[in-house]
Amino acid sequence: MSHVILAALLWAVTAWRAPSLRHSPKQRALAAAFAALAIAMTAEIPRVSDAVDHLTGKPGTAYLIKHLTGAIAASAVLDFVTAVTRPEGTLHRTRRVTRYVAWTVMVLTFLLAPDADARQEYLEGNDQSAFAVAHVATFTLYILVSMAVATVLFLYAGVKSPRGWTRTGMVLLGAGCAIGIAYSVERLYYITLAALHPMTDSTRQFHTTLSDDLKFVAIVVIAAGSCLPPISVAVEGVRAWKNWRALAPGWTALSSAVPHVRLDQSPPRHHVTQRLRRRQGEFEDAILAVRAYCPPMVQQVAAATLPEPVLADAAWLLVAAQRAQQPGAVAAPAPHPSLAILADELTVQHLCRLSHALDDPRVKDFAAALS
Repeated sequence: MSHVILAALLWAVTAWRAPSLRHSPKQRALAAAFAALAIAMTAEIPRVSDAVDHLTGKPGTAYLIKHLTGAIAASAVLDFVTAVTRPEGTLHRTRRVTRYVAWTVMVLTFLLAPDADARQEYLEGNDQSAFAVAHVATFTLYILVSMAVATVLFLYAGVKSPRGWTRTGMVLLGAGCAIGIAYSVERLYYITLAALHPMTDSTRQFHTTLSDDLKFVAIVVIAAGSCLPPISVAVEGVRAWKNWRALAPGWTALSSAVPHVRLDQSPPRHHVTQRLRRRQGEFEDAILAVRAYCPPMVQQVAAATLPEPVLADAAWLLVAAQRAQQPGAVAAPAPHPSLAILADELTVQHLCRLSHALDDPRVKDFAAALS
C-alpha cells in the first residue's frame, strides 16, 4: 500500500509540474525527475510489476524499469541543481558520459543475468550471479554519487539563497538527497552481505524495510522541498491580490480627483503582481498630485482632531482631493515640506492602511466639514 500512496503522490506532483515543461531547462529537468520517479515507484507496485513481467515474458523487467527510471530521476535532479547553482554548467560532458555508461551497464548486466524467480526480490533470487550483483551495484553507486553531488550543491544554493521559502526549499532538497546517500550506503552494505554469505530471512527483511523507509523518506522530503518555491509564488500572488483589493478605496478616492495619474492600459487580470504595482504607483502619484492643494493649516487641524497619524494623513489628503476637483482650483507653488517627506516614505503596507483610513467615517466627516 505504501508503494501505491507514494506513486500517487509522485504522479500528482508530476501533473502539477507538467506546465513547467514549457519553461526553462532547469524546470524541465525537475519535471522530468518527478515523472521518472513516478514511473519507478509505479513499477514497484506488485500488480504492476507482475503485469509488466507477464507482458514482456522476462521476469524482472519491472525491476530493470524501476532502476533505469530511478537513475534517470537522479540524473535529472543533478541537472536541475547544477542549473540552479552553476548556470554555465559543471562537468557537463563528464556527467553525460557517466550517465550513459551507467545506464548501458545496467541494461547489459540485467540481460546477462539469469531470469529472476518471480516469487522473490531480484537480488534475493540472483545473489549468486555476478551480473545481477553488478546490475544492482551499478545502479546503487550511480545513485550514491548523484545524491552526494546534489546534496552539496543544494545546501550551497540554500546558503546563497535569500531567507524565506526558497532557502527552506533548497535545504529540504539537500536533506532529501542526503537521505538518498544513506539509502545508497545501506543498499551497498546489503549487496556486500548478500554476496559474501547467505543471510537469514529476518536479516533480509530488516535491510529491505530499512532501505524502503529511507527511500520513501528521501522522495517525500525532495518532493516537499521542490514544492516550496512554487507554493511561495502562489502565496505571494494571494498576498498581492489582497493588497490590490486593499488599495482600492484610497486609489479610487484620490485618483478620481487627478485622473491623469491613471494609465490607459491595465495589465492582464492574471498578472496580479503587475496590477498591484500599477495601482501602487498610481496611488503614490495621486498623493503627489493632490497634496499641493492642501493648505498647511488643514494638515495641522487634522493632526489635532484625529487620534491616529494615519487618520490625520487620510483626512487632509481627502480634503486636498476634494479641493483639486473644484472649478478653478490652483495648486500651491510648493508643497509643504512634511508632505514631500511623507510621500517619499510610503510603502505598500502604509498605503493599505492609508487606503483603509480614507474610507473611515471619521475621515469623511472631517473632509465634509471643511468642504
